[in-house]
Amino acid sequence: MAESKAIAIQDFSYAYEGSRIIPVLKNIDLEVEHGEFVGIVGRMGAGKTTLSLAMNGIIPHYMGGYLRGTILVDGMDTRVYTPSDLALRTVGMVFQDPEAQFVRTTVLEEVAFGLENLGIPREEIIPRVEKALQQVGLWHLPKIMERSPFELSGGQKQRLSIACALVLKPKILILDEPDSNIDPVGVNEVFSLLAELKKNGLTTVVASHRVERLAMYADTIVVLNKGKIVMRGTPAEVFSEVERLMSIGERAPEVTEAAHLVEK
Repeated sequence: MAESKAIAIQDFSYAYEGSRIIPVLKNIDLEVEHGEFVGIVGRMGAGKTTLSLAMNGIIPHYMGGYLRGTILVDGMDTRVYTPSDLALRTVGMVFQDPEAQFVRTTVLEEVAFGLENLGIPREEIIPRVEKALQQVGLWHLPKIMERSPFELSGGQKQRLSIACALVLKPKILILDEPDSNIDPVGVNEVFSLLAELKKNGLTTVVASHRVERLAMYADTIVVLNKGKIVMRGTPAEVFSEVERLMSIGERAPEVTEAAHLVEK
């Protein structure tokens, strides 16, 4: 029997509650291989966040609305399995604003929170928290376990939110604009971390407007426009279509745009 895809989306459409006639996502077909790094780009309102929420089951379980089609995550139907089921078995989710995710007063308590909810014994929790903090490069900070999550820098906060996902040992990590509220140093930290996680075989899906970074690290680029996938391919294939991207309000990396202008 063939192994299931990391993510398999078939003819998926979705409209939020109260807006049945205005779908946010339309006829989405997408497959993500195990170990693949997929970058999702598109203008504000293109559907990036909605697609991210649908891939981890928050849509439809917590947000309702109207949907058609299927999303299978590691073979599990998101209409059947709840976000908690998916988080326990296979999916980690990182949101745009890390502070909105923090619920505890210390880094130790924050990273341990998900494990405590699963009833993991304390003697197992501590080494898993340590490993997660090592994975995201925060372990070296002085007294890191005792520090408040809100005392960290922007990039450190986002890396902490990734640690909170990694401690549950996901096969797939979905990140919705993880780089939108941090400075350039923080952006470098986050994408360097994601590159390392990919080397370790983690399937990664990142919705972002940082096309330069995605061009460097992603295996596949997906372009959303008005809720539809309008382009899909390698970074070189997608970003070489400079005029097509411009026609939908999207952009290629600056070096690619410059080369295009010179060529013209």
